[in-house]
Amino acid sequence: MNKSLNKIFAILLGSIVSIGFSPLAMADDVCKANCEVNSKSCTKGCNGDTDCVLNCSDTRDSCVQGCGD
Repeated sequence: MNKSLNKIFAILLGSIVSIGFSPLAMADDVCKANCEVNSKSCTKGCNGDTDCVLNCSDTRDSCVQGCGD
């Protein structure tokens, strides 16, 4: 019976942890998606200028790092 009780507690704890961190993971994904969208908009405005494209890429990388990876 003790093993069954331990399994129940483990499942409950796992559920609480999963539910607690899911919104954070979703917020992370939304943040990263916004970084990608902004980067694509930035790149479109570069008209093929390599320095501009690299700057957009650097900005995107900084944005993604700020999302709480």
